[in-house]
Amino acid sequence: SIDGARWFSQNIQTHTIQKYYLGIVSGTLAQKETWENTIEKETPTNSASFHTVQESSSGKKAITYVTPIKYGKYKGLPITLAEFHIVTGRTHQIRFQSASHGYPLLGDTAYNGKAISEKQDFFLHAYKLTLPENPLELPEEITCPQNRDFEDFCNNEKLCEDGCAPPEIDSDTKEVECACPAKSKSISLDSIIDDIELQSGMEVEPYY
Repeated sequence: SIDGARWFSQNIQTHTIQKYYLGIVSGTLAQKETWENTIEKETPTNSASFHTVQESSSGKKAITYVTPIKYGKYKGLPITLAEFHIVTGRTHQIRFQSASHGYPLLGDTAYNGKAISEKQDFFLHAYKLTLPENPLELPEEITCPQNRDFEDFCNNEKLCEDGCAPPEIDSDTKEVECACPAKSKSISLDSIIDDIELQSGMEVEPYY
């Protein structure tokens, strides 16, 4: 309905609807972090429709809370499964901030991530929305399981259990070793957006 779409748009703008993502980054994110940047689209150098973003004093503020969940390795390199709670919703917010803070999304070559040979170019998944009390009769929390490719990757890389301590780094080899038993837990991107569009009657742009 029009009223529903208006409510949804207003609460997106005021950030009372909170968005959470899961992503796999390169490196060992040892603790929770808060990332704050001001970003804007880069001036394209050709006629390509794809635009990356960059840090700019005249840009818009981007705020993300990042929490490490699990650890593992990809072809010998340390990786972290992290939760991203985006307070703002800027284009490529997670992709840019991950790279600029030293943890690019694995496979996201547009932002200096390591190229991978997997079914997805990189792994980033919108898995949860939290909503205030609303006239649309939507639940306070909407979650969506990861898609099969994401799940298979987590299983294959044997990410450590939830809540484990950051893996230890061997001072001689610089390799990362997990201190807990290797086990993966199933945690799709488009389906959660489809659910919201279906229930609110408006089009939602995913910020990733």
